[in-house]
Amino acid sequence: MSTHPSGTERVRSTRNLLDSVLKPRSGAFIAVRPGTTDVLDDGQRRATELMALAERADLGDYRGVTWDTPIHIKGFRRSS
Repeated sequence: MSTHPSGTERVRSTRNLLDSVLKPRSGAFIAVRPGTTDVLDDGQRRATELMALAERADLGDYRGVTWDTPIHIKGFRRSS
């Protein structure tokens, strides 16, 4: 049985989304695929939800997430 919503997908609250990103119960953090710098290996749905919230903030609909919200991405090395 899949744990992902289907059909009528539920909408997560911003707090639930941030909790699932910052403190995932399963231990599955948003992660970059080994050997790449721009391909997500885990957490694509959560990353998509975060980006949608940041875009809404740009349009004046702030819901607790902006493009400056710090998010840890496992395996991502920030370039200097």
